[in-house]
Amino acid sequence: MYNNKILLVSNSLQFLVTVANRAHYRELFESPETLRNICTNLITPNIEFRESDNELFEDNPEEYIRRDVEGSDVDTRRRAACDLVEVLAKYYGAKVMDIFGVYVMQRLEEYAAKPLENWSKKDAVIYLVTSSASKGRTQKHGVIQSNEFVPIPQFATYYI
Repeated sequence: MYNNKILLVSNSLQFLVTVANRAHYRELFESPETLRNICTNLITPNIEFRESDNELFEDNPEEYIRRDVEGSDVDTRRRAACDLVEVLAKYYGAKVMDIFGVYVMQRLEEYAAKPLENWSKKDAVIYLVTSSASKGRTQKHGVIQSNEFVPIPQFATYYI
């Protein structure tokens, strides 16, 4: 049952990725309220590190790394949320970065207050920032164009 829920969430997010990536449907996402709802109610909860992620890491670290780090996690909610971040940042850069900027600062403050307890907050921020930084990629070369609204060098210097 649990895996079916994860698959449903992942497929739903991937559907939104497909729709948002099509020029014909982009107007559906242009409203600031729509973008805010997608970012805060769909993306951020699914980009967070969950207990199930921790269990997988503890039970089978190789599988966790294969899915999470190597990018072979096509059917996970986290990968689908990252894909949606990438598409929205590509087409609605400034608007999306304003929304995520608040989330990033809140999570980094929570992490700074209690680093040992809130390490997963920083993990979510790293996922969000790296997902929104990619504006174009190829399979062979990886990221070939970065989002001008994401200051990757400064972020890496201060938080990584």
